[in-house]
Amino acid sequence: MPNTEIKARIERTTHLMLDKIDQVLDVLKRQYDPPLHLAPLEAGVWRWTNNRLDVQKFCVRPACRRARSASPNPSTSPR
Repeated sequence: MPNTEIKARIERTTHLMLDKIDQVLDVLKRQYDPPLHLAPLEAGVWRWTNNRLDVQKFCVRPACRRARSASPNPSTSPR
């Protein structure tokens, strides 16, 4: 298999995975909208999940991207 064909397959697979992730996130967003003020345990779970998914890479806030971590207070994150 030529190198360019492998790269093309990887690119197609990556785009397909991102499309599927977008679909799942859309469903989750419709099903659950977290309250503005979370209990400390719930806030920690949200922050841990966001950090594992590297959500900060897509955050509009430069501070989240610089810190490479989600905001300490998830209720202040823009939606």
